[in-house]
Amino acid sequence: MLRGVTLLLLTVVLGSCMQQPQPSASAASASLLLPQEIDYTLANRGHNAWGYIDLSGNFLIQPQFEVAGPFVEDLAVVCSLTGGLLAKKVPKYGFVKRSGEYLVQPQFDDARSFANGFAAIEIGKKWGFIDRTGKIVIPAEYDVVGDFLDGLAPAAVGGRAWYGSWGYLEPSGRWAIEPTFDAARPFSEGLAAVWTGAVWSKPDPVATKGGGAWGYIDRTGTLVIPARFHEVQPFHEGLAVAAEIGKYPHGYLDRSGQWKIQPQFGHTGFFEKGRAVVQFTDETRRPRKPHWGVIDTEGRFVIELKFSELGPFREGLAHACEYGGKCGYIDESGRYAIDPRFGGAQDFSEGLAVVFERPGGGFGYIDHTGNFAIRPQFEKAEPFRNGVARINIHDRTAYVTRDGRILPPSAAKP
Repeated sequence: MLRGVTLLLLTVVLGSCMQQPQPSASAASASLLLPQEIDYTLANRGHNAWGYIDLSGNFLIQPQFEVAGPFVEDLAVVCSLTGGLLAKKVPKYGFVKRSGEYLVQPQFDDARSFANGFAAIEIGKKWGFIDRTGKIVIPAEYDVVGDFLDGLAPAAVGGRAWYGSWGYLEPSGRWAIEPTFDAARPFSEGLAAVWTGAVWSKPDPVATKGGGAWGYIDRTGTLVIPARFHEVQPFHEGLAVAAEIGKYPHGYLDRSGQWKIQPQFGHTGFFEKGRAVVQFTDETRRPRKPHWGVIDTEGRFVIELKFSELGPFREGLAHACEYGGKCGYIDESGRYAIDPRFGGAQDFSEGLAVVFERPGGGFGYIDHTGNFAIRPQFEKAEPFRNGVARINIHDRTAYVTRDGRILPPSAAKP
């Protein structure tokens, strides 16, 4: 039984890393488990090992994995090395439950997290899917697969990985739309972007596909918006970003394929609650400086173009930066709710936002009033999810809670 890091060495030496990892008795009741690594020691073969900690910083699933992914749909992708002491170590992927028991022993060449009840797995350079029982429900027969969204997953066959022929699979494994496209993206609002009309180039150094164009199909596979674009994005609130072949500016298509908002922008965001963040460059100005603002679904500016950087609205606020200045947060009227005084800023999540204070301050978290809830002290910081955020402190990966506790506690020590 695996009870600690010391016995992990014996497990690998004997080539028996397929045994069940043993959690503590309280693991089954844990509400949140976070991937965490321990520093390399002789006991873990001279390199780091990953396990899972709780909100007290205690390991509920002992460090024993080469890789430990986050729990998604109550299951996590983990990787272990197979092979004995003298054999070549081969990484294999499996899935672990919150209890610490394996749903599927490490046996796949690669794996992705669960999405809508299915997880993509790779066997011998081919991809398929397992369900939440661990059963392979779609055999590994495809060169590439995407996740199931809107009930369909893009997949490619043809032996040339990303340059194969693409179609869409049903959860049963049958083709809902036959693989006849040069590339395919997931469905959104009943439509999906597909690439068609591409041709093979001569090897230089290898043959690749080029040319052709992107259009949109419906769930029957019918091309309902003709392929005439070199760049396309998914539909959101009935509109999709696109740019025509040979032209740079981006605009917004409606579901009929007509321009609802004419191409005129550089970078563009998708619509949320009737608004989208866009970037515009005035070619008459020197130096050329792109500016960011916000438009409505008619293309009218509801927040003028004046920012050097502008994020999406989250929890009623968007981070905004000025040329030659600093960053703050604006409300939906475009006025500053938090004055620009930070060296950098990110979106709000769970009531807190990452900001950067310089010189030498590092990353910290502010609340909606602009006050620091967690003082700047981190080398890196990510948004809060489920009450915790991943950080880097003293060159170590760790987590911080909303009350500023650092997990594991040892990471707080320089």
